[in-house]
Amino acid sequence: MERIRQQLHLSDPAFLQFLHYLGGVLHGDLGKSFSSGVDVFPAILSRLPATLELALGAILVYLFLGIGLG
Repeated sequence: MERIRQQLHLSDPAFLQFLHYLGGVLHGDLGKSFSSGVDVFPAILSRLPATLELALGAILVYLFLGIGLG
């Protein structure tokens, strides 16, 4: 338990925790997933095409229905 607290900087004050997180984000390091243990950034990138496809489909349905009903 203590090792995990040290790795995640949970014993630091909140503003230092945030600065540590922000520094990682600015360097492209979003950390590791707790559930699967893989890096988060590549996991997000691997799912991005499906997310964009779903969002575009929803926008098109919204536009057609909105214009048609408007």
